[in-house]
Amino acid sequence: MVCVQKEEKIVPASVVNEILSERVAEVEDRQGRPMRRKERDALRDEVMQDLLPRAFSHSRRTYAYIDPKGGWLVADSASAKKTEEIASLLRQCLGSLPVVPPATRERPSAIMTHWVMDADLPSDITLESECELRSPEEDGGIVRCRRHDLSAPEIQNHIEAGKEVIKLAITWNDRLSFVLDEAFGIKKLRFLDLVQEDAADIETSDPVERFDADFAIMSLELATFLPRFIELFGGENLQTKQPVV
Repeated sequence: MVCVQKEEKIVPASVVNEILSERVAEVEDRQGRPMRRKERDALRDEVMQDLLPRAFSHSRRTYAYIDPKGGWLVADSASAKKTEEIASLLRQCLGSLPVVPPATRERPSAIMTHWVMDADLPSDITLESECELRSPEEDGGIVRCRRHDLSAPEIQNHIEAGKEVIKLAITWNDRLSFVLDEAFGIKKLRFLDLVQEDAADIETSDPVERFDADFAIMSLELATFLPRFIELFGGENLQTKQPVV
């Protein structure tokens, strides 16, 4: 397991705007003319630079782990950008880390749309009551459904009208629940009661041992789930993958 910590300087916008207004007023009074937009933007940058040494520091941590046996880099982030930041930093540390986002033979949207349309689901897949549909046209309409029966006629009508499912809440094998998006991103991942019970069966008061046990259960669960989930979407599409070092 690895952790990336990123420190950010936070300057409240209200403070920047207040000081900027004062400085703009001073310049305009001195020069007897309104400031141009480009001059105002340059002055805003000056104000930001002046305030940064006194800004609040905010640290954000993102966790990930490497599964050498399965060939996975798993990041605890719904952001593709943050995941790539982790991969980039690991490449700098290790010298090489040939990982790319997973690509499947079947489009995730096509399979998810089929699942919502057809009640004949894989035995280890259960659909929950949340999905998002989008028309294929550019700037097409989007329909978001939460706490809704996905087999209801209105959902089916949207699909028959040409909309595709681009997000779908899924339960796998009664052990994991998550939301899958059209880019094959897994979000809102939760370990359900069967997994939680496995963790609870391990009794320890040592926080290090507790961490080791939880990490082992989590990583073993995902090591079983990820290959199976790739399989549900037609397997890995190796032709679209570009080597990254």
